[in-house]
Amino acid sequence: MRYITIPGFGEEPWMFDRITDELEGELLSLNHYDVLGQERRGRYSLLMAAEEFVQKYDIGADDVIIGHSMGGWIGLGIKQLTGCRLVQIGSWTDPRKVLLPSRNKRLVFWVVRRRLYFTALSQRLVIGLFYRKRPSKAAFHRLFSHLRASHPEYIVNQLKLVLTPADRDPEVTPDLRIHSLKDHIVRPPEEPYALVPGDHFALWTYPRQVKEALGDWLRKLDKAPA
Repeated sequence: MRYITIPGFGEEPWMFDRITDELEGELLSLNHYDVLGQERRGRYSLLMAAEEFVQKYDIGADDVIIGHSMGGWIGLGIKQLTGCRLVQIGSWTDPRKVLLPSRNKRLVFWVVRRRLYFTALSQRLVIGLFYRKRPSKAAFHRLFSHLRASHPEYIVNQLKLVLTPADRDPEVTPDLRIHSLKDHIVRPPEEPYALVPGDHFALWTYPRQVKEALGDWLRKLDKAPA
């Protein structure tokens, strides 16, 4: 069994470092920059990106995708194409669950391409307003610093996956959803999910609880008839 982790918007593979130590089997930690890149694209949607991931990493039905946030959304597209198993952490199947300051793509892309948002000043403001007392402050600081150093078109390519409607409604569902009630970026799903403490970055701040939820599901998977 191969485990494939896909990080969320602005994240890198380190986001999973605290929950993957107990996974038994081959582990492939993806950096989605290797697929999304920084070339300017036209229309770019979930299944278009999923097809690129499937082709690049030869993903098939025997793989298990573990995706955080946007990575779980990408994983949903991959499952649609391959039938693989999918664990979503702080993620979504309904894009309306994502809390965004604006869904105006033209405005958002314009701001990002002119480097008007991911700046040192906005980083201090956002952390001061929303993360000053959160245990995820350090993780968010690292994430935001990475976005500040990233090519604007790479950021736009990620945002296109969040803001562009899927080509069609996914016909599959995650095998396991893990979510926090205090997630301030993605609202909890309507469907059943494993509840964990913390906020959007629970896999970093409360890894034990996330690993317990993941481990319970994996043990059930091992016992399931072939």
